[in-house]
Amino acid sequence: MTRISLTAVSDPELELPNYINFYDMNFSANSLTMTLVNNSDAADLVLPENRFDRYYVGFAANTVTSVSLVGSDELNEFATVSILPAGFVLEAGDAFETGIPVPIDFSQGGFLVELGGGTDLTNTGVTVNVSFE
Repeated sequence: MTRISLTAVSDPELELPNYINFYDMNFSANSLTMTLVNNSDAADLVLPENRFDRYYVGFAANTVTSVSLVGSDELNEFATVSILPAGFVLEAGDAFETGIPVPIDFSQGGFLVELGGGTDLTNTGVTVNVSFE
């Protein structure tokens, strides 16, 4: 199964401890660090080729103009990032029955972090580091 998570950021120094019971997410004005803190709910500790986890990050007031992975951290190896342009609409169904109404409009845009097949969730403490402007 694929996990899709949504985050609306209004404070550039936002911290989301134990986000979705997997990651500590720490934002600064131009970066995001996701640190794996719990892997006990992972269906697979190494994501198979046909699986991915997607994290959509939207901003309340700013439009992202660039996004990139920083460094060679463990989770960066199988991660990709891309910009969500202002007005991007996510029409995915609510596979996890979260009650989040869809479609979701990212009126100010944002970015997508995707962890793909090969991602190793065996060790807690590993990170994904993203830089954005």
